[in-house]
Amino acid sequence: MKTRELLEKAVGMCSQFVKEFDSEEVKKELAIADEKVGGALLADLEAKDAKGSGKLKALWEILTAEGATRVWKGNLADHIYEYRFWLNHNYTNIIKPMLNPAPANPNGAQLKAKRLYNQKHKTTTRWRKMCEGRRGTYLRMFYEFETMSGATAAKWMADYLNHPEKCVYFGSGVPTEIIWAMGLTPYSINLQEAVRSVDQRGSLYYLDACGENGIPLDTCSFPQMAAGASLKHEFLEGMPCAVLSNLTCDPMLASHAVTVKQLGVPAFYFDHPYRYKTEDGRKSFASQCMDLIDFLHEHTGHTMDWDVLKVMCERYNEMQSMELERWEHNYGQNPPIPADLLLNIHLKLFGPYAGTQDGVDIMRRQLELTREAVAKNESCVPNQQYRAILWNPPPGSYWTFNNWISQCWGVNILHDMESFGNFEYIDTSSRERMLETLSSKTMYFTMSRHTRGDLQNFFGDLFKLYDLSKPDFIIHSDHIGCHPVNSLRGLLTEECQRRGIKLMRFEQDLGDVRVTSHQGVRDQVNSFMTNVMNATPLKKELMVFDDSNEW
Repeated sequence: MKTRELLEKAVGMCSQFVKEFDSEEVKKELAIADEKVGGALLADLEAKDAKGSGKLKALWEILTAEGATRVWKGNLADHIYEYRFWLNHNYTNIIKPMLNPAPANPNGAQLKAKRLYNQKHKTTTRWRKMCEGRRGTYLRMFYEFETMSGATAAKWMADYLNHPEKCVYFGSGVPTEIIWAMGLTPYSINLQEAVRSVDQRGSLYYLDACGENGIPLDTCSFPQMAAGASLKHEFLEGMPCAVLSNLTCDPMLASHAVTVKQLGVPAFYFDHPYRYKTEDGRKSFASQCMDLIDFLHEHTGHTMDWDVLKVMCERYNEMQSMELERWEHNYGQNPPIPADLLLNIHLKLFGPYAGTQDGVDIMRRQLELTREAVAKNESCVPNQQYRAILWNPPPGSYWTFNNWISQCWGVNILHDMESFGNFEYIDTSSRERMLETLSSKTMYFTMSRHTRGDLQNFFGDLFKLYDLSKPDFIIHSDHIGCHPVNSLRGLLTEECQRRGIKLMRFEQDLGDVRVTSHQGVRDQVNSFMTNVMNATPLKKELMVFDDSNEW
């Protein structure tokens, strides 16, 4: 079939998709659009004007419609690929449920009344922002991760809705493998962090609730968001207990107290030792793991299946091996994985997904795509000018920061503090060794190893990552609510000067865009790139623009 005939077929299909929503037919035709049209026309159409006349113009108008993808991807294959995922997501999550409503479920009604749930319908807008200007293998990494993790989350949501008595609330720094191995489903009380990625002002509702209830406004906004969500009754109710810890920082304990009181459930608290690398620290945490097993048995009636736990730990080891290979690829000349995707995958696969088969499948597919990009010598930042690493929590209220700095200045952020960490594997040779090494892995959670204990905990990982990745400079995101790290600002500056390392700093707040706006962050970065790096922006129009109301 000639190129023009294939193109006309694509236009006809896209027009039909907008009007009709038959599940099997949509999936079938979308597959044709992606494989036959995208693949067959890539070489022939990349050099052509996509704004041409006739059918080509009609296709352009459909693919760039409001709510779909607004910026031309540079080739038809990427454009149709992104359009396919946009349409499939909207069909699966919005249109199909409207056409085929689920049976009445009291927990479903509870869910739909939650602000958190309703904000998630902005997902396709987040996709567009995350992928503006990005193409090739990165698009496939991003959308396949979103699709696979979304399907997994939907499966778990069914557990929450149908069997809340078999679910357990959990917070950061908790070994979820134990929860899974006891036949329970972990339900994160940190779900509210997702609102920042779909709406830069989405967290303000929860932060304001804290201020209205007397919580100090200079507290880190991450635990504030959790407390605010509790005060606004945003978490699903009906689960028997909670498993929490003193991470990510001590203010989280105060936040958990608010949450547990509002939910009215018994809670188990892990105390992450300050000396987490010592034998005493590992044994202390392993002992707490045994206490957790007793706690869960008491409050849920479920018992530990040690064989299942061993399988989950072995799956984690498989995920760990794939993760380490992906890191190594990203330290090469053409890093294939943008740091924001590296972080998003790491926090999920080594948090609630740890040791699950879904987690293994997601990581395996991501590794396949990484290897494909390496074989093509394809960088996630095609116009890479500089290499950098990001330390301290990323600017959570500016979710597309990585994309912006790569598009404007050609800076490729190779890795970040929160996703860089544990290199060890879990030893499954005995129950005792399994719990001790599982404890080591869990205690290597972000912030546990950076803002607690010895000063070396903060500097050790930073300069280890610097030596591995060999960046042009370090980006330090000064979260103003993180008081422990703020106390190290002078020491960090002096240490970088002593080592001859260039250090970019910018102030921001993890969850409150009112403290430092997106443009406020950009101004600080623009100043460093202009005055220290003597750099010329790739896209000058991206240095200053108004996105204050973007979501």
